[in-house]
Amino acid sequence: MSSHVRPVLVKLAVLSLSFVAAAAAGCGSEDGAAAYFGTTIGATWNYAVTPASGSGYTETTQNTSGSSSTLLRTSTLSNGTPSTTSFALDSDGISITGGTSMTSQYAYAPPCLLLPSNTTPGFSTSSTSTETGQGYTTQTVAVAITIDGIETVVVPAGTFSALKVTRLFSEPTVSYNVKWYASGVGCVKTVNENDLQAVQTTWELTSYNIP
Repeated sequence: MSSHVRPVLVKLAVLSLSFVAAAAAGCGSEDGAAAYFGTTIGATWNYAVTPASGSGYTETTQNTSGSSSTLLRTSTLSNGTPSTTSFALDSDGISITGGTSMTSQYAYAPPCLLLPSNTTPGFSTSSTSTETGQGYTTQTVAVAITIDGIETVVVPAGTFSALKVTRLFSEPTVSYNVKWYASGVGCVKTVNENDLQAVQTTWELTSYNIP
């Protein structure tokens, strides 16, 4: 799995017209990017994962802790393998600050933007971060993000009106991460693509619980 698609974005799964970080993550009040991403503590999402080759598997993601400006998510694969992802919630939107993957740890400086505060269809932005960590080669990660607009998405959990967000990564090879976010629900579908935009892995929401 490519380094930028660690169980969050990968497996994650991510994030309106104006961004206001939830007054207290977990209090159930969300606006803007936070509403698309889902910041309520205890919220859980289950995904069916289909790789380009090999057997499919499942992944469960849960918001385990956070504050008005931070969020920690834990993801567990069907084989029991856990990972975590840490996020920053601020006026820029929602960004990845780092995480753990099996026995490795990684961090982004500055945080790697996941979902910008401006989610108006047609909006685009970019960010550049340095990725460091145990088990990872230090590298520069450039991300270009485009808000593609609202689409109807059908997944096992239901039919959703979802915001499509495309992220193009250069690190230095090029790859794509496309996500569909439903307001009030979170990420309902993720597709990772290689530099030729051929689908590599797909995540589809099978069930969720927002306390």
